[in-house]
Amino acid sequence: MTMSRKTSEGKIMKYTLVFIHGLESTSQGTKAQYFRKLFPEMIIEDYTGDFKTRMRKLKRVLNGKDDLILVGSSFGGLMAARFALDDEPRVKKLILLAPALILEGFENA
Repeated sequence: MTMSRKTSEGKIMKYTLVFIHGLESTSQGTKAQYFRKLFPEMIIEDYTGDFKTRMRKLKRVLNGKDDLILVGSSFGGLMAARFALDDEPRVKKLILLAPALILEGFENA
């Protein structure tokens, strides 16, 4: 769930890694499996339903977790970006893979 990294000053930083899959993908998709292999501690959940339902689940999954590194793919990129805007202090890094930031119907997401 957490990843540690030593800074150049010798300080240990701990991050919570999260992968958010795209609209038609799952936690068993190619990217999710790739990240799971590289980072076994990474949080990789399944998200289904409409945008609001998916965002509610993401907020539940990340409740109480800080120092987040969010990796969002496609529709998961939109989710990650929205989460980061809503909860900026907890998100330390945001990595977007072909994010679906301009989707019809989601202009105000």
